[in-house]
Amino acid sequence: MENKVVSYNAQSRGHKTKGNTYKDRYVEKECPECQNPRAYKDEWKTRIKYTCLKRACRHQWFEKKEFPEVTE
Repeated sequence: MENKVVSYNAQSRGHKTKGNTYKDRYVEKECPECQNPRAYKDEWKTRIKYTCLKRACRHQWFEKKEFPEVTE
């Protein structure tokens, strides 16, 4: 059994923030469960996931992204 050493390049960690800084991901969005005004935003290709920042809540909810209609 051989041990493989895995090295992580610090420059390749940009995929985790998807081009945004961490300050851009902490947004003023009200939680539907506890009405906490702060949430963490994780943006994907077709939807956005929000996580409540209140430690006792941590509710997660999703919203669809709005795409403009393409007219040719």
